[in-house]
Amino acid sequence: MAGIAAFPVHTGKQGQGFYWLAREKPPGVASVQDADARLLKDGRRNRKTPMPTGDVEFRSDGDSSVVRKMGRFGWDAVRLPLLAFLTLVEPVARFVLTALALVGILVAVFLEYSDAAPRFPFWLVLGMSLGCGSLVVVLNAVMRRLAR
Repeated sequence: MAGIAAFPVHTGKQGQGFYWLAREKPPGVASVQDADARLLKDGRRNRKTPMPTGDVEFRSDGDSSVVRKMGRFGWDAVRLPLLAFLTLVEPVARFVLTALALVGILVAVFLEYSDAAPRFPFWLVLGMSLGCGSLVVVLNAVMRRLAR
């Protein structure tokens, strides 16, 4: 048994159509190009061509406008309030995270090379400081993604 082949079926709208996937070729179809030639004629589906029978699965390459609009509305309902909140919080968060990163790195280096604190957790403080700095980058990336 051959693999699954996709044969286009035109629905009448420019740039939109369905592909039917069948495990075997329909009668009288030699290849995908042959199916293209038989199913598409002057921008319309050729009504004389028999539709496939048997194991058929329909997939759309056009947009289903209702589902797309509902999905877009749902995404906007989540995206816009979150973007508004992050836009308000961003200046304060950027200042606090940058200050924590800078002060943490300076304190870690100072206390590591001085004998003021003999058992100072240098790598822990340095890692937390670098984590604060990377959170600024993550905040910018999230806001950029939500603004699209």
